Formats: sequence, structure tokens, C-alpha cells
Amino acid sequence: MGKIYEPKRIRNIALSGAPNAGKTTLAEALLYISGQIQTMGSVDKGTTVMDFEDEEINKKMSLHTSLAYTEWNNVKINIMDTPGIPDLVGEVRSAFRAVEGIIFVVSAVDGITIDTEKDWHFADDYQIARVVFINQMDKPEANFFGIAEDLEKKFKKPVIPLELPIIEGNKFVGTFDLVSMESIFSQGKEVKRTKDIPDQLKDKIDTYREKLFDAVAETDDSLIEKYLSGEPLTEEEVERGLRTCTMNNKFIPIFCGSALLCVGIQPLLDIIVQFLPSPLYVGEEIGTDPLHPDHTIKRHPDPEEPFSAFVFKTYLDPYAGKLSFARIRSGKIRTGDEVLNVRTNTREKIAHIYMINGKNLKEIEELEAGDMAIFAKIDSLQTGDTVSDPSKPLIYEPVRFPNPSYFLAIHAKDRKLEDKLAEIFHQIHLQDPTFNYEYNDITKEMVISCIGEIQAKHILDFINHHYKIEFETRVPRIAYKETITAKAEGHYKHKKQTGGHGQYGEVYLRVEPLKRNEGFLFTESIFGGAIPKNYVPAIEKGCREACESGVIAGYPVVDIKVDVYDGSYHEVDSSDMSFKIAGLHAMKLAIEAAKPVLLEPIAKVRVYVDEETIGAVMGDLSNRRGKVQGMDKISEDVTVINALVPYAEMLAYAPSLNALTSGRGRFDMEISHYEILPQSEYDKAKKQAELMQKEQEAARG
Repeated sequence: MGKIYEPKRIRNIALSGAPNAGKTTLAEALLYISGQIQTMGSVDKGTTVMDFEDEEINKKMSLHTSLAYTEWNNVKINIMDTPGIPDLVGEVRSAFRAVEGIIFVVSAVDGITIDTEKDWHFADDYQIARVVFINQMDKPEANFFGIAEDLEKKFKKPVIPLELPIIEGNKFVGTFDLVSMESIFSQGKEVKRTKDIPDQLKDKIDTYREKLFDAVAETDDSLIEKYLSGEPLTEEEVERGLRTCTMNNKFIPIFCGSALLCVGIQPLLDIIVQFLPSPLYVGEEIGTDPLHPDHTIKRHPDPEEPFSAFVFKTYLDPYAGKLSFARIRSGKIRTGDEVLNVRTNTREKIAHIYMINGKNLKEIEELEAGDMAIFAKIDSLQTGDTVSDPSKPLIYEPVRFPNPSYFLAIHAKDRKLEDKLAEIFHQIHLQDPTFNYEYNDITKEMVISCIGEIQAKHILDFINHHYKIEFETRVPRIAYKETITAKAEGHYKHKKQTGGHGQYGEVYLRVEPLKRNEGFLFTESIFGGAIPKNYVPAIEKGCREACESGVIAGYPVVDIKVDVYDGSYHEVDSSDMSFKIAGLHAMKLAIEAAKPVLLEPIAKVRVYVDEETIGAVMGDLSNRRGKVQGMDKISEDVTVINALVPYAEMLAYAPSLNALTSGRGRFDMEISHYEILPQSEYDKAKKQAELMQKEQEAARG
């Protein structure tokens, strides 16, 4: 049986930052210095613990969140290495949902990027404690103090370095600890500490120490009194105040180092243990009663409470099968226990429990609250699920994934592989819920949706590489619809004489428009037996069939009421088929007379922008036939523009928004409703319909 850690001796942390900031290398350094691995791998050589998939090794970048664990000073540290690519934000958000602390990794050369800012604001939503590690200090262009100033400007909070870089002969050799007042020199696992103060840092040490003490003193009235009276604060008092400030995000503590050279890594491990919170500090988790959603249920990270866990990630391992990554919120879990998947209300037996280092699984018999568990081959589990003690169920809030903003129509060149392609899409969706797929009955195409173009390219490269399926992609077509705007009547007599029984059915009907989304409503007010009741279902079937293809461009007709009020029949020649045909043609004639129009889908759009680009973005939305509904300021730096915009105008919006906002803007959208299409846009809709018709005819041979 493996070692069991009580909640106070666990730290769950995520590494977040821009691409190429060195997150994966930092994770490797933390595992190496702490003794979890014996040699340090390399991103360039494809030998790191965290980047183990073929695509990651080939592209030399993280494409999914990886989990590893280590131990430092008798504390277990669960480390999540998240992707830096902005399109893979779903991976970052699910990781944040499972941790109490974040290390934001910032390149000492490139500084703060928009991607770091976005993740920072998402961390604000969950009030997650965080520190900043300024990496790549070994590079000649490194600018520690410039980035410190930038951080303060961007996030409007005091930035307090707890370490300063020591540079000797233009070479980064170590860090100076402002708390212990020690110079720390490290080379690999060897660390040397001295009380010598580097000459070049003396002025800065005095400045930042004063800033540090000011912040620490504010955490406690007794410390304020002591500090104002001129008494020096002890190292223990400073550490206690720092811990409080960090856990409550009172300021931004920054550290520095070089993950590649393993400089500053051992101090960072100390910081994780000392200053980032354990599950105990965060305290209770609030869920809801599955039978009474208005009732809240509290769970504490206590092994003695009923078991509950949150599934924050799903991974399909080629050998181990489906792996469910779960953060244990309360209680404990043992091999052989039975748990409840609250979403599906199914009981599952836990046959195996694992911990994981990258791709390497280690089986364990028991884990307690606050830890990370891997469950294998439980088919019912999906990302966002809550599992609990079957007798004490509750549901935790799912991960808040952004809505998709990139859409692509796709089909296999070999149409026989279409079903196979849909199966693959389903498997990808299980691992990445920000990726979705849907067959559009109106446009007759499979449409995939995700966060952005880079994510889509990665997924399509994966399919091509692993499954050897050739496919074609294009911008999705618009799912136009048709409706009517006036009342009208239709009449049709179907009469056909053949050698035997003939065909006869006559139908009179009225149509009128319904409100949006009210669909199709069929009624009958036939009087005096003009049409026998047994033929009415056939008439309705004909009317519905008529609505499958409208009279303007062949799009489905919606939001229409039809009432059959008269007709005639023949005792011998009438049949269901006769009345279905009569109903279909009467309906078509009524629609033609009822002033038909085309409808287009309207997207509800949220655009996140800086103050200085609001005007340009609003002007662009207006040019796209959009209607701005209002604005919400969600932080000092970010404003959300809420707008309703025709979906057709948003399919290629991302590049335009990037150009308008220098890459700082982002957006999400969802289909809201349908509105009447302006006459000026009719030609586009008709040309699309003609093309679809030709393709369908070609497919039929």
C-alpha cells in the first residue's frame, strides 16, 4: 500500500502561462530536484514526463494537461502542467477547477502575454491563490524588474518580489531571498546559501524589503503596531504574514529562476509548501442536492466525511483505456468501494485506484480528501461528473467551459467512413468537452465546433495521423429556414383515374404565422363529415412533408399553423395516399400565398475587449449587421460587449477581432434565435440552396 497523505500535507498546483514560457521544463525541474525522477528530460528531445503524446513530442509543445506528483519536506505536491496555446483554454479551466494554487510561469524575455492575462482573470473567478515564477532568467535579454513593473500595471495589485536575481558577469547564478536575507546559489541538486549581500542588489533589497514589510504588517494589528513602532519583524512573523497575503491574493508574490538550469527550483519547492494553501485552508466545498437543486450541501476536506469527488479530466489511454481524473473533495476512497455517478444515477465499483506521473500509472489502495485519484475503465464517467457515497449524494458545479467560436464543416472523402469519423469525434469530445460535433439536417453536413483554429488544426492532424482518414473541410453553410408572414388559404383536389380504383382527395386549409420557435401546429375544423376522420392523419403528414422544403429556396418552413376546414372524398377512390398528396399541394399553395420570407440564425455574442478598443470593435459589429445590447465591465481592464449578430457574419470573426485588438480580444457565441433575412441577402441563401441541390443530385448518381 502506498503512502497516504492527510489533507494538510497535500498541495495541488497548476502551472499556467504562455506558450514557450517553460512550464513543462519547470515541471520536469520540480520532479527532478525533489527526487521523483533521476534524470531531467528535455522538451527538445521529447523526453519529459509531462509531454508524452506523439503530437506533443513532434510539435515540442503541450497539447493537454498532464498530472504528476512528488514529495517535498513530507508534503505531497500534485503538479498539473497546462497547455499554453490559447485555444486549449478548456484544459486550463478544468485544471484550475481541481487546484488550490497556481504558479504563473512568465518568460523573463517575453513578459506578460494576453494568454496569461486571460488565465489570470479566470483564476480570479475561483479566487485561487497564486504566485508568479519569472523563468528563463539565464537568457541575456531577461528583464526581471521590468516584468515586475508590468505585472503591477496589468493586474492593479502590489507586486512584491520575494527573491531577486543574482547576476555575476552577465550570468544568472542564483537568487537572493528577501525573507531569510540569504544568497542562494544552485547548480542541479546542489544548493549553497550564504549571508553575503550582492553589491548590485543592496539598494533594491532595501526598497523591496520595505514594500514587503508594509504588506505583511497589514495582515495583523499587532504586527502593524510593532512595525510602526520601529521594531523589526521576525522571519517567522514575515512568513506568517506572507502566507496569509498569498492565500488571500492580497498582493502578487514573484520569484525567479531558470528551469532549464535548475536555478531557483529548490526555493520554489519550499515556497509551494510554505505559502500555497493546502485543501484544508480552502475549506468547505458547496454542492447541491440532486433531488432538490435549491438545497446546498457542504463537504469539508476531511477523511471522516462522506466520500465525494469531482471528475475534472478524461483521458483515453491506448493501453489502460478510459482514465477519469478525479479530485477528492471529502472522505476517502478504497479499492473495492462502490460510488454513485450522480449525473447518471448509476453505481460503480472502484476496481482500481491509481496515481499518475505523466503517462505512468501507479496503483494504490486508498486515497484521502484533498488528493488526486485516477479511476480506470469506468465508462459512465465524464468530465464534470460528481461521484459520491451512494447514500449521501451531491452535485458539484461543473467546469465553466467557454462557448465555441470556431466552426468547420467536414466530411470524409470516402463517404463509407462518415460513421467512423463521427465515432472519432465522440472520443475526442470525451477528452476535450470544448470540442463538439453535430450533423446539421438543414445543410446536410457534419459541423465541428471548438475554441479556435489552432485547436481544430490539432484535432484534424491527430485524426489524419492516427486513423489515416482523408477528409475535406469548408466554412459551414448557414442553416436558413423559411416562414410565412400573413394568413392565406390553399385548396387542392387530387383526382386520378386508372384502370382499377382511382385516386381522389380534396383539401381546403388555412395557414397563419406563429411566433418564433413555436414550430408546426396542425388543427382540423372539418364540419359535417366532408372528410372522414381516418384521413386526417394522412393530410397532416402531407402538410408536414410540404414544410420540409419551402417555396423560396427549399429550406424548411417553420412557425406555421395550419387548419384543415373542408374537402371532399370518394367512397371508392379515396385513400390515405390521395389525401396526403392533396394536403401537400394545398399546403404548398397556401405557403406561396402567405407572403413567405427567409429566416437566418442570430448569434448571441460576447466580446471581451480592452477599454481602448471598444469603439473599433463596436463599429465592426455594426458593419456585420450586429445590434449591440449593452456592455458589462468585468474588471478594470476588461469590458464585455453583448451583441446579437447574424451567425453568417461571425464565421470568420476571429482574425478580424485579433487585428482590431492586437490579439488581446476574445469572444464566445451561441445561436440565440432566428430573424427575418434582409432581402439584400437573399441571393446568398438561394445560391447556397442551389449548390446543395446539385451536391445531393450528384450523390444520388
